[in-house]
Amino acid sequence: MKVALLGDICLTGRFDLKYNQEAREIFDVVRSRLAVYDYVIANLESPLTNLNRSLVCKAIHIKSDPINVELLKYLGVDAVSLANNHIFDYGKAGYQSTVASLNESGIDHFGTCGKTLQLEKGRERILLGGFCCLSAHPTRANSGGVNVLRYSSVQKFFQCAMEQNALPIMSVHWGEENIHYPSEDHVQLARLLAKHQSYILHGHHPHVVQGVERYGDSLLAYSLGNFCTDQHVSRSVKNMVVRHSPSNQRSFILGVTIEGGKIVNSEIIPTVDCGLALEIGGQEDLERIASFSAYLESNRSLYQRPARIQSPADGVSYDSPPRYSLRWFVNRMNYQFIGAVAKGLINRCRYRFFFSTIAKKARKVF
Repeated sequence: MKVALLGDICLTGRFDLKYNQEAREIFDVVRSRLAVYDYVIANLESPLTNLNRSLVCKAIHIKSDPINVELLKYLGVDAVSLANNHIFDYGKAGYQSTVASLNESGIDHFGTCGKTLQLEKGRERILLGGFCCLSAHPTRANSGGVNVLRYSSVQKFFQCAMEQNALPIMSVHWGEENIHYPSEDHVQLARLLAKHQSYILHGHHPHVVQGVERYGDSLLAYSLGNFCTDQHVSRSVKNMVVRHSPSNQRSFILGVTIEGGKIVNSEIIPTVDCGLALEIGGQEDLERIASFSAYLESNRSLYQRPARIQSPADGVSYDSPPRYSLRWFVNRMNYQFIGAVAKGLINRCRYRFFFSTIAKKARKVF
């Protein structure tokens, strides 16, 4: 079985068939590369809905017209994880519209309402599980919403994979945005799980690529970056636009060959958003990803993220908090922004509680 894993997909702006009838052509080169895989799996961040208003407390709301499910079919996407921080941006109705569009198009989904997904080819079998970490501040982080990343939930997922004689692929939305190195918490968890179970980690959310490592019999890809996403304009904060840097326009496809229930081969295929099209990256992109992977390899016994984090491509340092002006606060003084801040504080407390338990377990193992 050959599986291709993609990063974050947001079908907005240039990638929206409603506003760009030539959007399919953007994917032509990548589509032909994906055609050799038995299954293509991605993280879908943009809800497929026609709703225009949302009461969900967020600074950035993302959505895409349901017609864009055709782009997923055109790419050959077989299944998507919905365990992320934007799939409920337009509430339960927006989520239900997304699921309906996927079902009508024959595209499977997982990562919400406790749902997992089993896929087979011949004697090979994989089990897909999607989880959203509280560090990504998901909306509806409960049993009726996104599957929350908890140690107990992941243990249950691995147990199901074992009972079904399937190789688990754990799709996780986590990490800090625009930072090329995963956090200590996440590396500890990924490696701790690999001590007990061979699996594939399919990471996303930071919007930039992070390293990949083989740990035991497991393959751990902490962030694949943005497969495709355009700039986002806030609907709730005046004059707020999220623009992309060169690092945000680089991603990679993780190709994995599974045989006898084991990972026998893997390949990294870099992709670059060149504006008019998604292209396959070159040797420089491979070396860049390799440099992030090498840092993980050099910190096997006790991983620590670099004290000063810098994006090599942009020359931008992300380790200092931005300087906020009075105007910055005034533009954000509405119920959605205040609600988002309050939710963020609650999520941080819950996050620390979950990972303090994991850290104790990891210290015993390592």
